[in-house]
Amino acid sequence: MENKLARRVYFATELLSNLKSIYVKLQNNSNTIEDQSVSFFKKMFNENRFEVQSEINKYNENLKEINHLNCQATQYINKWFEFSKSSHELKKLTFPIKFKIRKKQLKNDIKKINKKISDIAIENRFLKEHLLNWEKELEVKTIKEIKKDGHYTNYEDLLKTKEILINELTYLLPTIPGVCPGELDISNIDRLVNALNKEFR
Repeated sequence: MENKLARRVYFATELLSNLKSIYVKLQNNSNTIEDQSVSFFKKMFNENRFEVQSEINKYNENLKEINHLNCQATQYINKWFEFSKSSHELKKLTFPIKFKIRKKQLKNDIKKINKKISDIAIENRFLKEHLLNWEKELEVKTIKEIKKDGHYTNYEDLLKTKEILINELTYLLPTIPGVCPGELDISNIDRLVNALNKEFR
């Protein structure tokens, strides 16, 4: 029985050591893939830079134009209030006629400005949608490029090995008296190895 327990402890320690090594390799591979993804993304962005940048510029120009139109509308309204509150204008006999004409003109001006703002906002919505679609397409292309690389294949193999080791340890560790497995993540492996060595050395 002692020999069987000793073999299980030795096997568990080896599996935990291998699992820790897998975690380290996964982290290294993950860092490499992350660096590659940034590199691929930049490369593909640069290949389409002119088209994308022109749309970004148009989007920003539209925002400036909307801001300008809002300022223009505010100026029209302020001028209208100045006129309607002017004591100099109120004294004139022609004030009621001017008031009616200017009110109608203000209404028309604001209507035209709002129409322009609405049209520009719709155009910007299409531009934004197109840029978001382009970004998604770029991400898909980047993922495809990454998957062609050996690091990604290696990463997938490491994930499979990690799952196999965790399944083995999930079955094995509860059969060793006094061991509380807990989570089998990298932060917990050293604790388990130390516990096994201390209890069964």
